[in-house]
Amino acid sequence: MEGFPVDWSGEPVERARQNYQFELLASKLPLDVIERVMDMGRENRGNYYMLEQWFGAYVGRDFDRAMAWAGRQPDSRDWRGAAIQRLASSDPDLAMKLHREELQAGSTSRNIMGLPGRIAREYGKRGSAALLAMTDSMPAEETQNMIYGGWEALPEEE
Repeated sequence: MEGFPVDWSGEPVERARQNYQFELLASKLPLDVIERVMDMGRENRGNYYMLEQWFGAYVGRDFDRAMAWAGRQPDSRDWRGAAIQRLASSDPDLAMKLHREELQAGSTSRNIMGLPGRIAREYGKRGSAALLAMTDSMPAEETQNMIYGGWEALPEEE
C-alpha cells in the first residue's frame, strides 16, 4: 500500500499493469482482509489514492458493509461520499436517495461535491423527462450543476 503506485512519472504501460494486478487482488481477497488492509492503511497513513482504490473494490463487492466501515471512520462523510459516488454508475436511483440523505444530514464532503453531476449524467442518459423529474426533487442550489451535467448525457435524439 505504501509503495503503490511505484512512480507516476514512469512507464504508463507498467503503471496500468500494476493497477490491473491491484484490482485483481482486491477482487479476490475476503472482505475482512480488505477491511483490515483499509484499517492498516489508515493507521499507517498509507497512500490515500491507493486507499480510495482499495475502498472502491470494497464498495463494489459489498456496498452495505463498506458503508458501515465508512461510518466508523473519523472522516466518515468523505468515505460515504466516495461510496455513493462509485454507486452512481451502477444504481443512480439508490445513489440519488443516499445523496439526498447526505444533504439533509448537512454533509459537505469533498467526495460528494462531484456527485450531483455524476448522478445527473446517469439520469440524462434516460432522457430529459427523467433528468428534469430528478432535479425537481432536489434543493434549488443543487439543480444548476445537475442540469448542466445531465444535459451533456441526453440521447442524441433529444
